[in-house]
Amino acid sequence: MDASRQPAPVAQQVAGIDSSQWAAETEFFDREADTRTITPLSPKIVERYASHTQHWAGDFQFRVAGNLHGKRVLDVGAGTGENSLVLAALGAKVTAVDISPRSLEVLQKRAELSGLSGQIETICTPLEELRSRESFDLIWVEAFLHHVLSNLDFVLGQLKSLAGPRGRVVILEPFALSILRRVRMALPIPANGTPGERPLNLKEVLLVQSYFPGMQSRYFLLLSRLYRFSPKAAMFAVFDERFLRLPVVKWLGGTVVLWT
Repeated sequence: MDASRQPAPVAQQVAGIDSSQWAAETEFFDREADTRTITPLSPKIVERYASHTQHWAGDFQFRVAGNLHGKRVLDVGAGTGENSLVLAALGAKVTAVDISPRSLEVLQKRAELSGLSGQIETICTPLEELRSRESFDLIWVEAFLHHVLSNLDFVLGQLKSLAGPRGRVVILEPFALSILRRVRMALPIPANGTPGERPLNLKEVLLVQSYFPGMQSRYFLLLSRLYRFSPKAAMFAVFDERFLRLPVVKWLGGTVVLWT
């Protein structure tokens, strides 16, 4: 695996781009990476996402991604490699992009332990500053857009360009109607995360879809969101997947998968 490439320092900002959160994001995810135990990819994880038998949003994201063998995949906001490693194990040639150098170091070490070093290249940069002469067969985005809301229009343009005329885009993001978000924030439950992040709202989901004509959506996580309090709530995942296919009701979900 190549060492993480750094095509442009943070100080060299793209005109009109809000970079005010970049330092905080980098610090937060570097700190998180330092707490990670370096482990190889579990074969059980690969089997799970290859089988498409479970009913969570992440499983559905792999399902709609389709056959990954030989595909050039850009993993946006790759972090410590939870998705990059699985994508590579399923046959993809992965370019993993992240703002956190420590996260990418963990990814590289995990790839080496997993025998996947030759299939993953890492690039350390904010996506807003990524410059690539190539397009990709698949753009993979998980829990990233809600960190770049102040630059969302620009980022979506970047993703469209990186996908090219034939590339596909698969996105998974936290979601909440604005009114439900206000209710959630009134509850005495800690909100973890970086400064300024929040779930996408409906207006932002529609904006994403406007960049990619024909983009489909599926919502997840209603009753099963109680899993954070009790593992027994996992039994609701099947109900959620089916119930949240209904018009209007679907917007009660806490996660959205968007794909072309």
